[in-house]
Amino acid sequence: MVISSLVIETMPDRLDQVAAALAAVPGVEVHETLRAVPGKNGSSVGKVVITIERDTVDESQATANGFVGIDGIIGIDLIYANFEDDPTILAQRAKNRARAATGKADPTVEPDPDAVDPDPDAVEKPLDDGRRS
Repeated sequence: MVISSLVIETMPDRLDQVAAALAAVPGVEVHETLRAVPGKNGSSVGKVVITIERDTVDESQATANGFVGIDGIIGIDLIYANFEDDPTILAQRAKNRARAATGKADPTVEPDPDAVDPDPDAVEKPLDDGRRS
């Protein structure tokens, strides 16, 4: 399960409608609404604090991307995301771990944080695309 927390900025007069629209989205829970909060440019904005619970990072992102179409939303700020048990990421890590055992690890996949570095004193070397290994 992927859990994300976001703060949605709204036009102050649309706060209730935005909160209701967000609450109707599957996987979204509205936790708090705040009226007339100072915005980034000095004007007042409404704020809605929500969480999204979805099975994968892609589903969570698709849910948040859908907020753009809700009338009255003027900003979306990601506050927190926990995706350590996303099945697509776990499957890719397992696949990469198997490839690493054969010396064919995929350099485009983020390293498994649970994996043990076989040579902690190894010198970093540039990869073909300019990144550091």
